[in-house]
Amino acid sequence: MKTQKPVVLYISNYAGFLGANRSLYQLILELKKEEQITPIVLLPCAGLLSDKLDAIGVKVITHGFYFSVVQASGFKERIKGVCRSLWNFTHIFKIFFKIRKYNINIIHTNTSVVDIGVYLSIMMKVKHVWHIREFAQQHYHFKYSFGEKIARLMYAKGADRIIVISEALRLYYSKFVEPSNIIKIYNGLNIEDYAFNDVKQTKVLEIALVGLLHPSKHQDIVINAISILVHQYNISCIHLHIFGNSSSVAYFSDLKNIVTSNSLENYVTFHGYVDNMVDVLSHMHVGVLASEFEAFGRVTIEYMLSKMIAVVSDSGANTELVVNGVTGYVFTLNDIQGLSRIIYHILDNPNERSKIISTAYNYAVENFSSSINAKRIFELYSTLLIN
Repeated sequence: MKTQKPVVLYISNYAGFLGANRSLYQLILELKKEEQITPIVLLPCAGLLSDKLDAIGVKVITHGFYFSVVQASGFKERIKGVCRSLWNFTHIFKIFFKIRKYNINIIHTNTSVVDIGVYLSIMMKVKHVWHIREFAQQHYHFKYSFGEKIARLMYAKGADRIIVISEALRLYYSKFVEPSNIIKIYNGLNIEDYAFNDVKQTKVLEIALVGLLHPSKHQDIVINAISILVHQYNISCIHLHIFGNSSSVAYFSDLKNIVTSNSLENYVTFHGYVDNMVDVLSHMHVGVLASEFEAFGRVTIEYMLSKMIAVVSDSGANTELVVNGVTGYVFTLNDIQGLSRIIYHILDNPNERSKIISTAYNYAVENFSSSINAKRIFELYSTLLIN
């Protein structure tokens, strides 16, 4: 008799296709390919992720809900956050009536900034996996709607298991969640996507900076480092390509002002959001991640698999992925001079560059495949369902 596949409800806080949702999509793709689960995805609205899920035959349910955090401090923002959380709570019943017919076995929340999975799992009497992919407070400077004390209690009591995507996150959450209830599973990428030609043009050092344009990502630091290379080192054979949408008009304006005030129009290009980054990165030589409190750095692994040199700040989980001088280079957070020296060193040492690219590529293939990621998460599901 054929064993019935578990039905897993995945909850994401947005419908775009950035890092967390790219990882979620790849996980669903792997588990669906192996016919291990029946996935259903709950989103607050339709978007690129729902389009991609529809294309592979995954059931998507949309119902509006808010984050359990706000983006600023102050009394008005706190009241707004409380009102949104209360609105969520009333709509949980509507969501429950939408999903109860699917006989869900596990609820898997794909972010730390949404707590409706806690309530739904209680109402449906099913297991809840909370997949924490970000430093919500430190990286994005979010404030919890009901305060940090309540939020920590939710993490500690509201999940049957918490998945974190780095050791940095594990250490942080272990301060208020029972450590045995936390499991570290690194993000996974589809290695086959990166099977392209090794040959890249070498006349200009093409540098990629990928991610949401946000102050915590420190794109300004990278642009200023390029300015030093151009104006102090007299380097003309470099170009910085910035990929990603902006979190605010003001920050994007600040970045463009840095470019114009330093006469870098011929050295820096803003490309906006690009869906097929695999093809784009195949033409790049160096990838930079300058973030503070980066929870994992999926793009760092994308750089490695694209046979690029990864250059990262020494904040968050970055140094878990990059060993300085072995699988890439590490600079001190916000050290513009230090970053410019590393890029100059890369330009000046092509033989060392080739060795690091090879080492980093092999390291990424062996440790960060989507098949490994999916296998470990399915094993977790199986354990929870048995218990």
